[in-house]
Amino acid sequence: MLLLLTSAIGLAFPRVVGYLLDAAFVDGNAGLLDRIALGLAGLFLLQAIFQFGQTYLISATGERVIGQLREDLFSHLVTLPPAFFAE
Repeated sequence: MLLLLTSAIGLAFPRVVGYLLDAAFVDGNAGLLDRIALGLAGLFLLQAIFQFGQTYLISATGERVIGQLREDLFSHLVTLPPAFFAE
């Protein structure tokens, strides 16, 4: 879900920058320019938050998988007979 949100915000940037440039050069509307610039900064902030959440969840999942694999390997090694380690 976070991946989709991050991608959607990334795709919205060109459209917002287009509105920003139109407000600055075509319309000459300083108030609209300010609102669009603040909206763009808000989009950057949202994308950073979503990307942090995405990275955190992927890292936490990977660490859990690695931990479980290590536990399984250790429990298997403990059950092996001593002759296995002598060879």
